[in-house]
This record gives sequence, structure tokens and C-alpha cells, in this order.
Amino acid sequence: IKALAEGLHSHAVIMLPQEEAAVRFKENSDCIFEWILSADYKVLLKQVKRVVKSRKIDIIHFVYADAFLKYWGLGIDTIKKASQNNCAVITFHQMRCSWLRDAARKRIFSRINCGIIHTESLFDRLISQGINNIVKIEYPRFQVTKPVRPDQARNQLGIKTDHKVLL
Repeated sequence: IKALAEGLHSHAVIMLPQEEAAVRFKENSDCIFEWILSADYKVLLKQVKRVVKSRKIDIIHFVYADAFLKYWGLGIDTIKKASQNNCAVITFHQMRCSWLRDAARKRIFSRINCGIIHTESLFDRLISQGINNIVKIEYPRFQVTKPVRPDQARNQLGIKTDHKVLL
């Protein structure tokens, strides 16, 4: 979230748990931070809806939608309707499979505009379940990385050459 917030070139309201307040963000006049005061699902939904209405939010993006699965996405549609453009986007990072979870996921996807996943296998799984309002976006990279030779990596990490490493 920090990397996304610091790289934004448009207005955004970012809601984070209160304990994240210690995280230092670069000065960015385009970002407004709201602190989530409760982990209780019902209270959280009310708080999000209040922020969406008071800040006149156009698009809502739940970056960690996995948490909605337990509650079958209850309340997502009312938050979506509170937005200026009636638009909600979610990102799923993992997908545990069972008929109950699959049914909950279908219900959630039926109430949003678009879902984001990060791997081809998750994309294929959702398509096979009849969920079509998805897009696959590779995990973002926020800094340039260079490949490192195994001997360089061992040296940087302080691993002796005679130790076996399982990757």
C-alpha cells in the first residue's frame, strides 16, 4: 500500500488499520488517509460506507478482498451503491477451494464490477466457475531488481558454500 500511495498520480482516499498509522508515507497531497478503527466486519462496512459518502468516492478498490469471503461479501453492494460511479473493484490474492468458498466467491463477484487476480491459474479457475468479470494483473514491481548469481547471493546472505540450500 505504501508503494502504491507514494506512486499515485491521482486523488485517493486510503483506509488503513489504526495500528498502521506509524507507517511513514511521503508527503502526497493527492492522498487522504482514513484510519480503520475496528476489526469488526459490520462496523468496518459502516465506516467504509461513511467515508465513501462523505468523500464522494468514485471507485472503491478493496485491495484485500480475501477477508470478505468469510462473510459472503455481505454489504459490498451497499458500499458500491454509495460510490459516485456505483463501482467496486476487489483483489483476491489467494483462493482456497471448497464448494462453500466457491459459492461465496461467486456471490461476491456477482456484486462487483471487476475482480483482480495475480496468476494465470487463479484466472483459469474463476473462468471455469463461470466468473467472467475478472482481470489478471501481474504483481506490481516497485523497484528494479537484477538477477544475482548463486555465489553472490550466498555471499550477500552470509551462507557458507558447503551448506545446502533448499529454495
